[in-house]
Amino acid sequence: MTSVSHSLSESVLSGDHVVICLAACWVVFAVSTPLTYVGGARWLHRAVQLGGGKTQVRPGWSWGTMGGVRTLVFQALSLSAWLLSCAVVVPILSAARHDWMSSLTVELLVAAAAVGAVSSQLFQVSAVLVFDPAAKPMRILAGLQQGHTDVLWDVKSLPSSAAASYVVIGMGSLWVALGAALLHLGANLLEDAPVRLAYLALSGACLTMAAFVTYGLAGHLRHVHRKTEPGSESDSEGGDEAAPAAWHFFQPFKGGGWFVATQALGWALYSAGLSLIIYLMAHSAIGIVHSAQRFAQTAGIFMVFSHLVLAGSLLLYKGPVRTMELVRGLSASLSERALRPTDLRTRLSDALVITLLYAPVQLLCTIIALYFLLFPLEIALTLLLASAFVYYSITLIGGPFGETGRREWPLFRDWFGRRSEEVLPAWVGSLEILRDGEADQYDPERRHVFGFAVHGLYPLAAGYLPLLPGFRRLLPGIRPVTLCASVVFAVPLLRDLLAWLGLRVVSRRSFLRALREKGAVLLVPGGQAELVHTHRIARPTREFCVYRSHKGFVRLALQSEAALVPVLALGEVDSLQNLVNLPGMLRWTYKRLGFPVPYLIGGRYQVSPFPRPTGLRFVIGKPILPATKVGPDGPSQAQIDDVHARFYASLEDLFARYAPSFPGYEDVKFVPIDH
Repeated sequence: MTSVSHSLSESVLSGDHVVICLAACWVVFAVSTPLTYVGGARWLHRAVQLGGGKTQVRPGWSWGTMGGVRTLVFQALSLSAWLLSCAVVVPILSAARHDWMSSLTVELLVAAAAVGAVSSQLFQVSAVLVFDPAAKPMRILAGLQQGHTDVLWDVKSLPSSAAASYVVIGMGSLWVALGAALLHLGANLLEDAPVRLAYLALSGACLTMAAFVTYGLAGHLRHVHRKTEPGSESDSEGGDEAAPAAWHFFQPFKGGGWFVATQALGWALYSAGLSLIIYLMAHSAIGIVHSAQRFAQTAGIFMVFSHLVLAGSLLLYKGPVRTMELVRGLSASLSERALRPTDLRTRLSDALVITLLYAPVQLLCTIIALYFLLFPLEIALTLLLASAFVYYSITLIGGPFGETGRREWPLFRDWFGRRSEEVLPAWVGSLEILRDGEADQYDPERRHVFGFAVHGLYPLAAGYLPLLPGFRRLLPGIRPVTLCASVVFAVPLLRDLLAWLGLRVVSRRSFLRALREKGAVLLVPGGQAELVHTHRIARPTREFCVYRSHKGFVRLALQSEAALVPVLALGEVDSLQNLVNLPGMLRWTYKRLGFPVPYLIGGRYQVSPFPRPTGLRFVIGKPILPATKVGPDGPSQAQIDDVHARFYASLEDLFARYAPSFPGYEDVKFVPIDH
C-alpha cells in the first residue's frame, strides 16, 4: 500500500477524519459545479421567449457569457477556482501511484482543493443569481452570442431580489463554516508548521470572501432591482419592478443611522477576526503555538458574528440618505423645541456633546481598557497595535495631519456649534458672548488674528468659541480657524474630533496657510507658560495670570497685514483644576520637558472631567492695527513691540471693565507675567 493510501487509512482508523472530510468536500463540489453550469443553461433556456417566433435558441456552453458583466466575472472566478482545485488534485492522484508525497503535503493540497471547489460552486451560483436579462452583449463576446439578439427573458423564472440575497447569505455562511473548520484544524490539530500556516491562510481567505460577498453581492441583489427589456414581464410579487435603491459597495455614512452602526460593528468584528488569524500565523511561523486554541476560538466567534451582523445590516438599509442629514434634522428639531426638555433623546444628545467636549481622552481610555477586559493580554495587545496601525495609516493620507484642514466636516462642525451653545449653559451655569467694539470695526474683508486669554488647564473654549452661533452673529463673515498644540493631534479620537471641527496645529506654516485660506485665525498666545500659573486663580491669591512674553504671533499678524483682536475668557480657568497641585514641579517640568507634570484634570465633584458651574463670559475686544504702515521688508521691532504692548493693555482694560460684573470675579486681580 502506498504511503498516501496508508495515511488515509490511518486517518480513518485513528478517528482523525481531516483528510477524508476535505477530500469528500472536494468531490462533492467539484462535481456539482459543472452540473450547476449545465443546469443553469437548461433552467435559463426554459425562460426564453422567441422574438417573433423566428429565432431558434438552444442552451449551449456559451450561456455564461450572457447576462451582463457581473455574470461574466463570477463565471470567470468559478472556472478559475474549479480549474485550480482540479490542478491541485492531480499531484495527489499521481502520488498515490508513485509514492513520492508525504501525508502532510496531502493534507495541505486537499485543503486547498476543497476551498477551491467550494468557492467554484458558490461563484457559479452567484453567476446565475446576478444574471441580468436586459444586459446587452459585450463587443468582445459578440461572436459567442450570435442568434441571441432578439431573445426576451421571462423574469418570473428568476428568483426575486430578496430570495436571491438570502441564497447569497447562505453561501456566505458556508464559507464561514469552512473557514472556522480550517481555523480549528490549523490551530489545534495539525503539528506541522507549514501545513498549519496554510490552513490558517485558507481560513482567512474564506472569512474575507464571506464578508465581501455577503455585503456586496447580497446587498446588490436586495437593493438594486433587475431591469427588464421593454415589453418583457416583471415580477410584481417579488418587487423587482421597484425603482433602484442606489446601492453601492462603498457608501460611507449613507443608508441610515442603524445601517451605518451595524456596518461599523460588522466590519470591526471582521477586522478583529482577521487580525487574530494573522496573529496566529505570525506566531506559528516562529514556532510559538501557546494558547492557540483560545485564540482560535475567539477568532471563530468574530468570524461568525461578523457574518451575522453584516447580513443583518442589509435589512436596515434605508436608501441613499446620509446619516448626518438625519443628525442635522434632529438638531434642528431640538433647537425649535420640538422635543420636551426632559425627553430622553435630548438628554442623550446633551450627554454626547458634553462628553465630546470634556471627556474625549477618558472615552479613549475606556475603549482601550475594554480591549484588556474582553481579551487576554496577548490578544488585546495585538488588536490594539493592529488597530492603531490601520487608524494612523488612514488618517495620515493626504498630507501633514493638522496643518491643511483637509478633514474638516462642515455638517458636524455646524451641528456641534449649535448644540454646544444650547447645552453649555446647563452645565457651566451661564454663557455670554460680548463684543466690545462696534460691528463696523470688524471688516470681514480684512484678515484677523484673535488672541485668546487665558490658557488655563484646558483651553477648550478656544476651540468651540468660533463655532458658536452667538460668535458668528456678532462677527458676521469672520470664521477664525483655531490653532492648537501639536500634541493633541497625536491622541486618537481627540485628533479626529479636532480635525472634523476644522482646528489645525499651531505652527508658522499652518498659521499663514489658515490666514490665507480662511482670513482669520484664533490662538492662545500664552500657551503652556500660562498653564503653570492656573492654580493662582484659586483662593486665597485670586490672580488672573496672563503670560505676555511671546511676540511671534504679533510678527506674523503684521506680516500678513492682519488686525490683532484680544479675546478675554472669564470663568473657564475656574471650571477645572489640577488634582495634584505642585506649582514648583509644574514650572520645572515645563521648562525642561516642554510640558507640565503632574497634570491630572478634575472638575465637578473633584474627580469628574466635567466643568464646575462657574459660568462663562467671552469678551471680544476691538481690532488693533499698527500705528504706521508695515514696510515691504516686514514689520520693524518697534512696530512689533508697540502692537504687542497695545494688545495686552487692551486685555487688561477689558478685564477691568467686564470682570467685576462677572459672578465670583469681584476680588480677582489681573496679573501680567513676563518671565
